[in-house]
Amino acid sequence: MDVPRAMTAGPRRKPYWRPLGSWTVPIIGRHSPALILADEPTGALDTRTGVEIMSLFRRLNLDGITIVLVTHELEIARFARRILRFRDGRLIGDEMVERPTDVGKLLAEMPVEEDRTS
Repeated sequence: MDVPRAMTAGPRRKPYWRPLGSWTVPIIGRHSPALILADEPTGALDTRTGVEIMSLFRRLNLDGITIVLVTHELEIARFARRILRFRDGRLIGDEMVERPTDVGKLLAEMPVEEDRTS
């Protein structure tokens, strides 16, 4: 899959992807993407893991990476600083979130699940 030149910092190049369970995430470590597209990244995850993923996205965003996240869950959308709402292919809302969900506080309040494999 080629990325349009306008979305890269230089010549056209392919994005780097790695499967993780039943979903796919871009490889962040060795590569510094300017943009991450995340389609329902928490959809098939338990609540705590979903919040941990949102925490990762928050850190990456604070490091200057743009995160475009698609979700049907308002709770997940509230982690963002900006929410764009679409209906029937049209933009119907553009909301700046004054106080995004505090990921650190939420994780601290959640119980840590023990490993169920043992």
